[in-house]
Amino acid sequence: MRLLTCAWCQLLDVGTQPRARALSKLYKSMEDNPQIGGCCGEIAVRNPRIYNILEAAQHFEYKVSHVLDKAMEDVFGYISVLPGAFSAYRWEAINGTPLSQYFFVEENSVKEMGPFMANMYLAEDRVLCFELVAKRNSDWTLHYEAGAVADTDVPDNILELIKQRRRWLNGAFFSLAYYVSKFPRITKDSAHSWPRKFIFHIQFLYQLSSMVLNWFTVGSLYLSFAIVFFMAFESFKSVQEELRFVFNVAYFFLTILQFLVGLGGKANDTHRIYWVCSLIYGLIMMCAMVLSIWHLITNSFNIFVVFAAIIAFGSYAFGAFMHGELFAVCGVVIQYLFMLPTFVNMFTIYSFCNMHDISWGTKEGNLSNEQRRQQNRTVAQRLQAISEAAAGKTSATERFMKALGADTAAANHRNQAEHKDDLMDVAAMVAAAKSQAEADEAKAKLAAELAKEHKLLEAEFASFRTRLVTCWIFSNWAYVTFVTTFDYLQGYAVGVAAAILWTLAYRLTGSVLYVGHRLGKAVRNHSRCLPRVQNLTHLFSPVLQMLLSMPGNVCVLLLLSEPRSEQTGPAQEEQVPSGRGGQWLAQAAGHSGRFCKSTVSAALLNW
Repeated sequence: MRLLTCAWCQLLDVGTQPRARALSKLYKSMEDNPQIGGCCGEIAVRNPRIYNILEAAQHFEYKVSHVLDKAMEDVFGYISVLPGAFSAYRWEAINGTPLSQYFFVEENSVKEMGPFMANMYLAEDRVLCFELVAKRNSDWTLHYEAGAVADTDVPDNILELIKQRRRWLNGAFFSLAYYVSKFPRITKDSAHSWPRKFIFHIQFLYQLSSMVLNWFTVGSLYLSFAIVFFMAFESFKSVQEELRFVFNVAYFFLTILQFLVGLGGKANDTHRIYWVCSLIYGLIMMCAMVLSIWHLITNSFNIFVVFAAIIAFGSYAFGAFMHGELFAVCGVVIQYLFMLPTFVNMFTIYSFCNMHDISWGTKEGNLSNEQRRQQNRTVAQRLQAISEAAAGKTSATERFMKALGADTAAANHRNQAEHKDDLMDVAAMVAAAKSQAEADEAKAKLAAELAKEHKLLEAEFASFRTRLVTCWIFSNWAYVTFVTTFDYLQGYAVGVAAAILWTLAYRLTGSVLYVGHRLGKAVRNHSRCLPRVQNLTHLFSPVLQMLLSMPGNVCVLLLLSEPRSEQTGPAQEEQVPSGRGGQWLAQAAGHSGRFCKSTVSAALLNW
């Protein structure tokens, strides 16, 4: 890597296809702003089938994560992850410590890293982002370019999806813990301005609260179900307690089953169980949604909870609308809600129960790395023997045996004996047999050493997993027990509503500021084209017209008139396109039927 001298570095996964001009937009973002050290675009699901529940739910996740999360993080200047599937970096920014940390997993054994770092490097792209922003004596920021879109393939069955989410969830959790623990480096080591550091601290509060909320997600989901179903059971006074008991037993059995299968089986063997559990979780969620609507109609919920629910759904809708993704999100929201308990319960439990599995695609990160290192060491020893033979430091028999190996030497001896071209010393035959025996013994010792090391690593990782899962289960159990025992369900509902509003305040505000920043940037880029300030009123007239209901993405078209330069010569006139868009173009350009190509600039913000 030290020999490379380049300006940009773009990452693209197999199976990810950038759309037209997507790569150039990433490049242009960094070219326009020299402070940007890395940027990413939107990763979209390739041809999502809305009738496939898994694909539709992932389509919703991808859209919302970019509309709210990526846009919000762009405003702060620190994006938690630039996906390795589609992103770009400035070489000057990642060269040095960030790149060394990125390849740390390739240069160190699993034993040296330990369980925490081994799981953290399942999301090495997150580590790279933090190291870039926290780089010593530097003030690099990260950027999200909404106009750069790449389509990717997503898992279409529960087995592939649960394996993917195991890597994502474990990597994200431990990298977030790494970010929280190492955050002071941004203040002490980096060269960011104090206003920027203050903004980073505001974002740190959001990341810390998200980490805490995610830790208690499993318990919170049960309590949310309990509120909705228990309120419905109150209509059946005679069997109210029995219904509560049946619901608790069924739900806890389903959840305990996730732990049993996650700890005791492999996903390849138990994927049918996961699929059945996913369907049951989905049915529970749909029943809860119907009952929630009924409670809203009958005014059974606390007014603050109702307010928070309206704000939550409204925020998602408004954010999607601003980015032109309202129709795409609305078409798959039901599928996502159906799969929500699966994402929260099943995938989280499976991920925590399989922390010992640190495989990641082609980078196994486990015992195979150790075995490969041992094999490379054997090859190095063989090359050293050949070098010594060439230098004449060993006897003829030793050179023959070391350089070619026992098997090759014996075969060559038989060939020489058959053709009578040369005589081999009997000692060479004995040495060949002895060398073969030594090679077999070395292989056996290597296998025993690797097996012993494998057991030690398994024990270490299993112990780490046991401690962490125990703390996680106990904390969620204590949380649920406290709320249900002291009958604080209504208080819990208010608390959850407040937490939702807290996180949405960050996400929606950041999303709005991001859209405003893009709009302002487009106006600034074309401000030199305005003949007079009074043209601003005329400028935004077509913008309002473009916000009318229309299929597909909502686009804002800014048409700005630019005075011709005397040196450019006469303008080339073009015919105004027909249709409604042509009418808007003619109105904005100030012409009745023709417009000048050199005097009209159009900025299309395809959000």
